[in-house]
Amino acid sequence: MKYLSIILLTLLSISCSTKNNSTATSINTVSEDNPIASFKRSVPKEVQPILIENIKYSCSMNEIIATDTLSQNILWKKEIYKVIYDEKMERDVQDVFIDSISLKDNLMIIRNENTEFYSLNIKTKEVIQIQTK
Repeated sequence: MKYLSIILLTLLSISCSTKNNSTATSINTVSEDNPIASFKRSVPKEVQPILIENIKYSCSMNEIIATDTLSQNILWKKEIYKVIYDEKMERDVQDVFIDSISLKDNLMIIRNENTEFYSLNIKTKEVIQIQTK
């Protein structure tokens, strides 16, 4: 009985200390050919900020952030698009991140993971969705 208690405690200790080092979130779904399939949310693509004079333009999921590089103060934030969540699914697998930004004159062209394009006038902060075929 004493050895059984030691074995159980050891197994419990091992199972509690095991870490999952995965950077993805998984959910299970059912399909015809696979009764339980696992889908994972990969880490969002790193988007390099744009630096113009002393202003850095960076992104955070669905918004653009303008930061003064001298003071490190955030000048403004602008939501580019809304993310609509289905409450029946995990939120993090529904997130839609910006995956590309570029600047031409005062217009920032923004693309997200759903291959939707937007333009942001960095002077007026007006956002327009660009229709693609």
